[in-house]
Amino acid sequence: MSDFDADDLNAINALIDGMAPLVGLTVDEASRPVVVMHLRTAVRLGRLVLDFPLVDELEHAPVYTP
Repeated sequence: MSDFDADDLNAINALIDGMAPLVGLTVDEASRPVVVMHLRTAVRLGRLVLDFPLVDELEHAPVYTP
């Protein structure tokens, strides 16, 4: 959990506050820590994907067509 700073936590809370009403949800204070935990996990996984080094010479996999 040390890979998150106060700015990250502020951004996650802003995301919750901004997105919940758009999708018709109410996040009460008792539920907020669990929502924050799941969003932190999503951010961590996203960073793993975005930070994975790729070289320009790689080619995409062929598309399977039955």
